[in-house]
Amino acid sequence: MYRVVDAKAASFNVQDYKKFVQLQATAALKLVVQAVKYDDLRKDSTHLMNKCQLELDEHIVKAGCKVDSFVLNELNYAPEMAAAMLKRQQASALIDAREIIADGAVSIASSALQKLEVAMPGLRMSDEQKVRIVTNLLTITTGDDNAQPTLSL
Repeated sequence: MYRVVDAKAASFNVQDYKKFVQLQATAALKLVVQAVKYDDLRKDSTHLMNKCQLELDEHIVKAGCKVDSFVLNELNYAPEMAAAMLKRQQASALIDAREIIADGAVSIASSALQKLEVAMPGLRMSDEQKVRIVTNLLTITTGDDNAQPTLSL
C-alpha cells in the first residue's frame, strides 16, 4: 500500500508512477529476500516486510510516493528453489534416520556382548574378538544390503 504525497513529482519525475512503484516493489522484495534463508522467510515475515517497506520507501520517494505498508500475500518460489529445498529436507530426514539406526546398532552390539558374557560365564574374549563382533554387528545393522556371510582367511 502506498500513496502519492507529491503529485508534481509523480507526474513529472517518472513516466507512470503506478508502474514505477510496482517495479520498485518487486526489486525491493528481491533485494531483501536474496539475503534471507527460505526458512527465515516463513518464520519472521513481519521483519521481512518491514525491511521491504524501508527499502521501497527509499526508491519511490523520487516518484512522489510514500509506502504505508508492505504485505506478502503469497510466497512462491522458483522450481530450482523447490528442488533445492526438497533435497535439503531429504538430507535432513536421512541424517535423522541414520542417527536412529546408529543408536539402535550400538545398543544391539552392546547388548549382544553382555548377553554372550551372561549366557557363557566361562567365555573369555579378547578386546580384539569383542571389536570384531561389534564391527560385524554394526556393519549388519547399519548396512543397506542384506547380510553376506564371510570367512576370515
